[in-house]
Amino acid sequence: MDITQVVLSDGSVGIEIDDFSKPDGYVEEISNIYSPKDRIPQYLIDECERLYLTDGNHRFIFDRLTTNLINKKNKSVEESRDITIDSILNSDSDEYYISDYSEFDEMPSRFSFYDTETKMTCRWKRYNQVVNFFEKLQFQPGLSNMGPEFEQSYVLRIDEDGHYTYNCTLRLKPNLCMDLTISDYGKDMVYMQRGFFDKTRIVEFLNNNTPEVYKSILREIKLEDLLN
Repeated sequence: MDITQVVLSDGSVGIEIDDFSKPDGYVEEISNIYSPKDRIPQYLIDECERLYLTDGNHRFIFDRLTTNLINKKNKSVEESRDITIDSILNSDSDEYYISDYSEFDEMPSRFSFYDTETKMTCRWKRYNQVVNFFEKLQFQPGLSNMGPEFEQSYVLRIDEDGHYTYNCTLRLKPNLCMDLTISDYGKDMVYMQRGFFDKTRIVEFLNNNTPEVYKSILREIKLEDLLN
């Protein structure tokens, strides 16, 4: 692991880390090196997986601090005070909790620290897993992409009879929430409702809305999942 001290644009001191899990040039504040957010309790992960198996709905682990900040919005002074007191009284073991996708509805830009789809806690490894999946589906990154800290765009163009007849656009947020749009020339656009990354849901959507020439790629993805 290489660690280099750098000065950030706002004048504060940070570090540049290369531990083979983060993108090139990633800069992190020194106070975050040993962040407890890297140590999600195993019992919470196990419970996430158990709940997911009961109904097939993905579960996530969130931090309570962000949730308290969200809850304090548009609250009265008394309600905000109660939320602050409750956050102070919470023990370290209560720093994280399990919930579902509805948490993203409250704050679309927030991050989870574990999810039952990627089954990872490292933010960068999770992000790379998602990008690698779309690369296998032959999505190409947009020319104006700025990196994983920003919303990224990817395009899939399907050639049929020598012409691009299908154009699928992916918009991927840093927190792995995304949406897909398929433009079939001569027909209306087809949308997949914005949601968290879900391989099964994505493959099903593409299978239902793309031509036969693309089906072989989807079959390979399905086969790979079965063998893993």
